[in-house]
Amino acid sequence: MEMLYYLGAKALICNDKGEVLTLHITNGEKSYWDFPGGRINRSEDIEKALKREVQEETGITDVVIGECLGTELTSVQIPVPGDHPRGLILTVYTCTAPVLSEIVTEPNMRAEWCTPQEAIARNSKFSESMRQRILAALQPAG
Repeated sequence: MEMLYYLGAKALICNDKGEVLTLHITNGEKSYWDFPGGRINRSEDIEKALKREVQEETGITDVVIGECLGTELTSVQIPVPGDHPRGLILTVYTCTAPVLSEIVTEPNMRAEWCTPQEAIARNSKFSESMRQRILAALQPAG
């Protein structure tokens, strides 16, 4: 039987200190760290979906989508009631937001800024190759 997949996008949003925005998410008994973003709805393009998800999860309304770091089949399995679980394919983008004052998250989330190394260590869903691309993209220019 073939596996079915959801498509999603993640935003690597940095502040002026070079820190990355991460979200601590609690879902029932499960809790994990993630980057802002989520699944693409029917009739949405990937950039529209990413902007919508960032706004829903953080309150940031003016995110600017930058470089695409690639697309990856993750190890995430999403349960579907009465059906087989779905896999998750994610595209990762660097992003900026002109004003990063107060982050307003959903009730089951807590936002935290951390170093790129901490952000990657917290987020285990990506392959080593993608983790290296993310770290390279988040290094300060110089």
